[in-house]
Amino acid sequence: MSPWTTLQRAKAWKWAGKVARSTGERWSATIACWQPHDARPRGRPKTWWSDTFNAFLTAATGISHSQNDWCNAAKDAKTWDGLCDAYLAFADLQPQQDQGVPDKEDFSEWS
Repeated sequence: MSPWTTLQRAKAWKWAGKVARSTGERWSATIACWQPHDARPRGRPKTWWSDTFNAFLTAATGISHSQNDWCNAAKDAKTWDGLCDAYLAFADLQPQQDQGVPDKEDFSEWS
């Protein structure tokens, strides 16, 4: 992966840890650790941004991690920060999900 991608993934990992450890009723922690009750509507991406965290924790520990288990794992700052490099290596091996970004050819009729 490019250095930019790796840097952004590292920032997301550190931000997630900071949010999970935040105290009080912060909206960022409430939303990040929220668990939806219904199925996702049609047309949504197949994964959440935090699904890679849970996939990594499952691969690293051998224990299946469900939705938002990363919030509990991130509460231990020393362990969470120590896993950052392993997460970056894991994330680089994951296939990139198509986010529906159009190809250049899709815009050729507009020029």
